[in-house]
Amino acid sequence: PLRLGQLRDQYLATHANGTIEANTLDTCRLHLSHFVRVLGDALPIRELSLEKLQDYVNRRSKAKVSAVTIRKEVATLRAAWNW
Repeated sequence: PLRLGQLRDQYLATHANGTIEANTLDTCRLHLSHFVRVLGDALPIRELSLEKLQDYVNRRSKAKVSAVTIRKEVATLRAAWNW
């Protein structure tokens, strides 16, 4: 099964060909690296549940990350997921 770290790597590699501006790609890399750090790169994508996403949001909030930033991180994950 596809794992979170693999999704990150494949998504970034695919878009590194210039389809996304370099700054945007760096932001995507940063956002997805937070997900991998918090949830683990071995997390099977099938197991990415609403509960795990809420845990991510809660943990990022405790780290004093703004709600706006967390929403942007989730939007990046959504884009990778939909890709």
